[in-house]
Amino acid sequence: MNLTNVVALATRRMASLPTRVDPTPGPADMPIFGETGAAALLLLTANIGLRQQWVRWCTESGYCVWHSDHASEGLRAMSSVHIDLLVVDADLPQMGGCGMAEYVRAVYPAIRVVLAAPAFISDADDARMAHLGMPVVTDPGNRSSLVDTIRDELRLPQQ
Repeated sequence: MNLTNVVALATRRMASLPTRVDPTPGPADMPIFGETGAAALLLLTANIGLRQQWVRWCTESGYCVWHSDHASEGLRAMSSVHIDLLVVDADLPQMGGCGMAEYVRAVYPAIRVVLAAPAFISDADDARMAHLGMPVVTDPGNRSSLVDTIRDELRLPQQ
């Protein structure tokens, strides 16, 4: 699948997604800031317990953190605030973690992407992730696994 097809597919998928209307912003809509000038992360997972862990670990590590449980909210955040790195759960509802990663790579090439996937993913997803060539955290519930992967990815020169 070439880049034009990926962008077209992602655009069609995003157009069909429902938007969440909530007049009062909740915790998922609010930024949590780490140190001034820190790298800005966007954490996307529908697993609330995992997301709370990620937010705590990343803010304790000094990052500026945005988080959500919906791909559509994540895309809105990317279009309105500066994001350095996206951590996306492979099981993200709506467009899936790999779909979100492909879309972000095509539309926002400056945003680095880390995919969080359990070690027991399907062979098809494993092949898709290998094709994407991005770092994969296979134990997203392990603090050092997640934080070390984020740190290492942010240290690499921008491609």
